[in-house]
Amino acid sequence: MSLSVKIIVFLLASIGLTGVSLRSLREFRSHGFYRFFAWEAILILVLLNLNDWFLEPYSPHQVVSWILLICCLFLVIHGAYLLHVAGKPDGDRRDPNLVGIEKTTELVTIGAYRHQFGCFLDPHQIRIPPITVRFTGYMQ
Repeated sequence: MSLSVKIIVFLLASIGLTGVSLRSLREFRSHGFYRFFAWEAILILVLLNLNDWFLEPYSPHQVVSWILLICCLFLVIHGAYLLHVAGKPDGDRRDPNLVGIEKTTELVTIGAYRHQFGCFLDPHQIRIPPITVRFTGYMQ
């Protein structure tokens, strides 16, 4: 994909993300403000890496990359499912900074959400960032 097409895709997707997050962007204390920039960063990463995804598709680093991507997609689907089932979203909830599935009435503390707070306190988790950085260096 050429650079000009990537720029057009980025601009169009950014307009859509801005439309979804417009209310949140006005209030920087809401999590939606930061959600917008996370989505933008993911979009940039996808567009920057898109051309390399299909070069040498059966090389070891590409196979590992696709396995990790599928695992991440599983976590996204699992998290959305838990928000819908355990979070009991209420469409009548009046919070303009939240979108659809975020309007939960129950705190979700099961499944993938069970570990969201404890990972920062667990001494075994401290070793993960250096390992991640080490492996990231091999992928270039």
